Amino acid sequence: MALHYELKYQTYSPRELVTFVLRDPKTRVISKSDFRDRIVHHAIVNIFEPIFEKTFIYDSCANRIGKGNLFGLKRFDKFKRKVSRNGLIAKNKFRDNNYVAGYCLKADIKHYFQEVDHEILMKIIQRKIVDSKALKLIEKINANFGAQRERE
Repeated sequence: MALHYELKYQTYSPRELVTFVLRDPKTRVISKSDFRDRIVHHAIVNIFEPIFEKTFIYDSCANRIGKGNLFGLKRFDKFKRKVSRNGLIAKNKFRDNNYVAGYCLKADIKHYFQEVDHEILMKIIQRKIVDSKALKLIEKINANFGAQRERE
C-alpha cells in the first residue's frame, strides 16, 4: 500500500542499488534493484512493452516474450542452413564437402548497459510516451542508475 501511495502521489523514490561481482563465465559488475523497485519496473514494462515491441527488429531476442535462447538458436539455424544451402555446397577450391561459404559474427558490447546515454534514451522514450508522470518516473529510475555509476 505504501508503494501504491508513493506512486499515486509522485513521492516514490527508488532505493539504492546493490552492486556485486558475478564471475560466470566472465567477470561482470551487477547492480541490482531493491524488490519494491523491481515491482515498479515490471509495472512500467507491462505498459511500455506493447508500445515499443513493434519497433524492434524481428530477430532481436533479448528480454522479449517468446524470443529467448531457443528462438535465437532456431533463427541462427535457419540462416546457417540458408547460407550453406543445407550443406549442399558445390565443389569448392578446398575439395571439402563440409565447406560452407558464409560468416557468423558473435559479439558482446562491453559494459553495454553502463554506457547507455540516458539523455538519448529519454529522447527515444519521449517520442512514444507523452504522459508527464510516466516520464518523470522513468527519469527518477534512470537518475538512480546514474547515481550508482557515480558511486562506483
